[in-house]
Order: sequence, then structure tokens, then C-alpha cells
Amino acid sequence: MAKILIAILIFIFSSNLRAGSLEEVLRLNRCYAIMTQTRLPVDSPLLKKVLDGTLTGVKACMKLLDAASLSHNKIKDPKSNILGKKVLRSFQSFHNSWFSNFLTYMTDDSPLIYDLVELGEPGLFVTQALFNDQWDYRDILKGSESYRGVRQKEKKPYYLIGTNIDEKIPVKKEYQVLRGPKKDPITWAPTLLQRGEMVGVEKNILNRDVLPAHGHQLFFPTFYEEPLDIHKGLGGGFMGTNSYLLFNNGRPHGERSDGQIIMFRSYTKYLYRDILCRDLPVLSKKDARPFTRLNNDVSWSNSESCMSCHASLDPIASLLRNAELVINEGPKDGSSHLKFHKPKFSLPDTYKLYDKVKDYYLSKPEANFTYRDISGKYFHKKVSSLDELGLQMAKTKDFYACAASRYFYFLTGEELPITSLDIKNKKHRFLLNLAKDLESHQKTRKLIEKIISSDWFVN
Repeated sequence: MAKILIAILIFIFSSNLRAGSLEEVLRLNRCYAIMTQTRLPVDSPLLKKVLDGTLTGVKACMKLLDAASLSHNKIKDPKSNILGKKVLRSFQSFHNSWFSNFLTYMTDDSPLIYDLVELGEPGLFVTQALFNDQWDYRDILKGSESYRGVRQKEKKPYYLIGTNIDEKIPVKKEYQVLRGPKKDPITWAPTLLQRGEMVGVEKNILNRDVLPAHGHQLFFPTFYEEPLDIHKGLGGGFMGTNSYLLFNNGRPHGERSDGQIIMFRSYTKYLYRDILCRDLPVLSKKDARPFTRLNNDVSWSNSESCMSCHASLDPIASLLRNAELVINEGPKDGSSHLKFHKPKFSLPDTYKLYDKVKDYYLSKPEANFTYRDISGKYFHKKVSSLDELGLQMAKTKDFYACAASRYFYFLTGEELPITSLDIKNKKHRFLLNLAKDLESHQKTRKLIEKIISSDWFVN
């Protein structure tokens, strides 16, 4: 900062400093530090243009974002575009922080998985919504595509990422897959994640990395010689990616949903927090009253207090009823994956949540999105897929207020929880207007520009 001020003083004595230039420089200096995690160089071309009045501080900040724009999966000139790589890295790191509760498995259980499945894939969706002009913000909750980072490194890595500190497993061209206790293992050659500086985002190619066999649990597994596409998901954008399901499902290997006790509740809990910035309960006791079941064997269904959480939690968890966590039991090459059972029947029209159903995990998904957002609007919408769930979530005020709150915190350092906003407070009102505008234009870039343009950014 001192060097910047010295440069400004030199400029003052050598020319006529235009009115407001100091504030514009301070605006650029702050956004440069936030977006690149480095200091603004005194010889920066952007600084020179702000000083001579060619650019405003805000426009200079937006030029920084332009440096990381994605075209054909990559930033422009990835080898020489040092500024673009810094900005892309900073925002990807920030977007990763939106999805912090990864229930990763011990590395001795699944050492290979961290080289196969992109841990930061949910963040890649948000990054694309910012740097890819073709994306709207709501697109992070749409579609069945899966993504991985494009990275560059001068030398190829020698060892896998997810290994114990005292044991290094070398990278190989092929890895073993067990088929059963009396069968010889077979090999497969999955595409490992790239290492090095991030320079872009690319789609995972379906049917490229197919696991040829798997076991249903860690100890004494039953083996299945069924091919599994390790990048196949369930739709709904990042919600249904194999990575998000794998690292947030919260269930042991081999468990199958029964519609009562065994359900993907951890997944739903994090879903509300990650997408809507909400912790359970998201319903009042009065809202939950119609969903209580006084004579049901599931104990919490008898309580309005319990159902204020479970009425929102369990129906969404039931959308994953066909999923099962399985394991590749290759010696030293193990990895966990998601298997999706093909639905074989529909539940009867008389079905109610927590009814006992034989082979529930083979039934067709159907649920209700039951939710009350921060504006007091009540949602009770039937959904039969994660894509339909994403469509409903993108209609909530919380979806946009959550994003606005997070970007406001990233750029100003001030946290404004969306459940504590007061329309009478000027700053809170500004945040709510940000959310309203984002719902209209769907561009997080515009949201960022409005925050940087505000007095809250420099004061």
C-alpha cells in the first residue's frame, strides 16, 4: 500500500491529478489484492490508466475479471496469462469455500479416489457462472454435465494425491480391480486429474472412465461385475454430480435407502446450507403439523418439533433412493463410487412418507420440496428429480440472497447472514437489492461490479 501511495504522490507532483483519482486508486488497490491475493504493482498498466483518468477504479477491477474469462474451456493465453491464473485461482478457492463439509473417506480406504474425482467440482459450477458468458447463475442447478479443472504442470506427477503420509503410491498407467475372492483381478486405466496451476474448466467425458467391477462394502464384500461410469450423476447441476454425492452422502458402503431410517439425510442438510445459506429447521412447527404421523413406527414422525426439520430433510433425501455407495477393492488402488439402481416400480398413490416398502431403493423417485424462505414464502412443490428440485430452489429468494451475501463478505470482509436481514437497515437493504437484481439478470459478474461500485467497498 505504501508503494502505491508513493506512486500517487509522484504522479501528483508531475501532473494534474483529476478529482476523485485517489478514491479510484484505492478501489483498484483493494479489488486487486482480493482478486489476485497479491499486491498491486506500482508499474501496473491498470494503475496508470486509473491515475490518468482513462479508466475508473471500478472498470479497472472489471478488467481483472476479464483476464480470467473462459473461452473454449480455458482462459486466454494460459501459459503467459499470469494475471488471469491468479484471478481464476482466487475465485475458485473462494467458491470452494461454499462447499466446506466434505465427508471424505480415510485415505487407506480409498486412496485413488482423490485423483479420479474432482473434490472442488461444485465450486467449478459457480466459477463457470462467473467467467463463462454462456452461463446464468441458476445454471449451477441444471443439467447432468460433470466437470474437472484444466491444470498445467511442467512435469508429470510421480505419486497419487490421496495417500498416507508414510506411504507413497506411484502413479501408474493401469490399476487393479478385484472381481471376487476366487477371481483374478482385472485392470483399468481411468483418467487421472491434472495437477498444477488451474487454467480452465472442462467437461468429464461420460463412458470414458468406466469401473468394470465393484464390491458393495469394505469388509466381506459381495462383488458385482457391472460397469460403473464414475462420472455419471443424477442431474440438477452440481447437486447431482458424482463428486457432490460421493463426498456428502454420509452413508457407509453398501447401505440402501429404506425410506425410513436409512436415507441420504446428510446430503440434504448440506444442500440447504450450500445452496440457500440455511440451517435446519426451515419450517415452523405449524408448517410441520400436516406432516406428522402419530401412529407411525418412525419415532420423529410423531413430533411437530422433529418434523420441522424432517419434513424438509427426508423428502429431498428420498430423491437419492436409487443411489448406493460402493467400493473398488483393488489392492492399494481402492476407490469409492456411486452406483445408481434402475427404478423398477412406482409407489402407490396412497403412499405416505415413512411407509414400509419392500425394495424401496428400486422405486421411482418422487418427493416434495417443502420450504419457507426468508421472505416468508411457503413452497410445497412436487418434484421427481434433482433437475426439478433445482428449478424450485432457483425460485426462492434465499438462492440469490445467499450468493449476494457470500460475494459481499468476500469483497468487503463483512458477514451479513441472510436470516438476520432488516429492511430498515441501509446496508441490509442494499444486499436484498443485490439479490433481487441477480434473480433478474442472472450474472454474478454484475453483482460483483455493483458491490465494488458501492461505498461499502471502500469504507
